Amino acid sequence: QLLGSAGACATLPLSLTSCGRSGPDADVIVIGAGLAGLNAALLLEQQGVNVLVLEGSGRVGGRVYTYRDGSQHVDTGGAELSIKTYPRVLDMLQRLKLPLLSRAGTKVEFVYRINGHTVTAADWPTSEANRLLGPMRNVPPPFLSGALLPRPSPLSNTGEWLEPTAARYDVPFGSFLREHGADEEMLRLIGANAEADSLDELSLLWSMRSQKSREGAGTIDDLRNVDGGMGRLTDGMAGLLKREIRMNTEIVAIGTERDGVEIRDVAGNTYRAKYAVCAIPLTILRRIAVNPGLASLQAAAVNKTPYGQHTDVFLNIREPFWEDDGLPAWMWTDTSLGSVLRISWGDAIGYIWLAINGPANRPWRDKSDEEVMQGVLAELGRVRPSTVGRVEPLLVQNWSTARWTRGHLAYMSPGQITEFGGALSKPHGRIHFAGEHVAKMTVGMEGAMESGEQAA
Repeated sequence: QLLGSAGACATLPLSLTSCGRSGPDADVIVIGAGLAGLNAALLLEQQGVNVLVLEGSGRVGGRVYTYRDGSQHVDTGGAELSIKTYPRVLDMLQRLKLPLLSRAGTKVEFVYRINGHTVTAADWPTSEANRLLGPMRNVPPPFLSGALLPRPSPLSNTGEWLEPTAARYDVPFGSFLREHGADEEMLRLIGANAEADSLDELSLLWSMRSQKSREGAGTIDDLRNVDGGMGRLTDGMAGLLKREIRMNTEIVAIGTERDGVEIRDVAGNTYRAKYAVCAIPLTILRRIAVNPGLASLQAAAVNKTPYGQHTDVFLNIREPFWEDDGLPAWMWTDTSLGSVLRISWGDAIGYIWLAINGPANRPWRDKSDEEVMQGVLAELGRVRPSTVGRVEPLLVQNWSTARWTRGHLAYMSPGQITEFGGALSKPHGRIHFAGEHVAKMTVGMEGAMESGEQAA
């Protein structure tokens, strides 16, 4: 009688008792319409499960995002895939009949902007800008990060990083490099475009995992882009779902009990199901109340896992500036410009993509998009005068300030893999977790797909 009274409803904690409600909204509720959530939902529907997807933002895709302006499109999140290491993504693309673009045969040649000097790859070993010592002087700067890693990799497969036998490598990457002969200049250059702000904040084992994943990815000839943008992939996946995704639904609480889950959004609406799949970045999950609270290792994984700080800046090319100065269009820098890449297909002039990670990202991560664009244009004009008047603003994608990510990709600091690596691959009651941060065998977009499959 007490539980049935109107007054009791207002005082009940978040639970599966929802006043005036009879049945669940779905068998499974998926929170997050990125690759992980969409893949989990589609796999569950294939088994006859009734699925409802809730998405906080106004679009699907998460960190897969294609900006479109008329006939032009730019991939600001997941942009390319390897035909050797992305089987789940390729399978879905074939299912959706989405054609791929190849840049096979593209000549990737960098000019370096290091220590205030602009240096070609041919001149690098003898340049005064090259302050490296010994044999490291001959290593191209983009490849310094792997120069001292053991070869062949001690990891026999891409999943071994979670095995207890690999724990001895869960130490600071910076310390490992120093112990194996890296001087401070080498450490500075490796750290210039690293995931973490400091190499001592990055686990050696995490770097070895990344190295092992890259081993099978092949070369630029094995990379593909989706014709029309990678966003067509997640848009197509959403279109395959039987139920319409509930957009602009910000979740604030998730409750799990013996026979189901109840989820509450910021507007006070509740959604009930037998299970939930939580497929959102940990930076966002930290703001959601989970009742009962997560077990200690899972709580540590959610609250402690760091995310890389990353800003992408895109510039339209009005004229081929590289023809003016005679240098390659691609640049690798130790400046706040990060890496400067020219993206094009066929005879198209394409656009410039500045990928700015870690320490290089510090000047931009708290700035407005307008401030970032103006600052980047000024810095680019200073270090590469031929770009002045030949490039123009297109787009800024600051993943550090993006509301639904608050960071780029997850990584692991020293000791974290040993402490709680793999903890989120197990459910919390009836809540299962998905996202690239949960993947065991693969990384990136394929890792997101893998994690959605695992949760389903």
